[in-house]
Amino acid sequence: MPMVRRWTLLVCAVLGTSCGGLTPAGPTTPDTPVPSDRSGPLSALSGTWTGTLTATPLGNCPTTSPQRLIATTWTVTDAGTVLLTDGTPFIRLFGTIDADWRVQARRDAFVTCPGTATGRVFTATYTGAITGSPGRYRAELEAVEDLCPPDCVFKMTYVLTKS
Repeated sequence: MPMVRRWTLLVCAVLGTSCGGLTPAGPTTPDTPVPSDRSGPLSALSGTWTGTLTATPLGNCPTTSPQRLIATTWTVTDAGTVLLTDGTPFIRLFGTIDADWRVQARRDAFVTCPGTATGRVFTATYTGAITGSPGRYRAELEAVEDLCPPDCVFKMTYVLTKS
């Protein structure tokens, strides 16, 4: 690849622009974020996103399946509000996507902890970013969910793609 094109692609990647359709030579892997093509409406991010949800214990609460495959539905408005669901009453995040495609979404849930007669509501705020371009968007979102502190606290990580 000529040196001028390499520098052009590097500048395009840093600025997050498409640079007239220039693309890097060779494949990109999920570990190699590509700049987001932010030229379209945010509502284009609506649809099915698939990937993994990983629960990393931060306390002494056992987990039987620390990582699972997940399919989520995103409903995004052009104003930047987002609703993320998985089709169950358990996963429901509501928040915003800003102009730099950073995501902040809140999850409120009710849980009954072992050894307690009443339940409690907990709130987790997920933060992350969307990268990629149409046909290969990628989102990573993280939060700490303090289900039943001090033992049952988890770092939750979504890694999702939208084709």
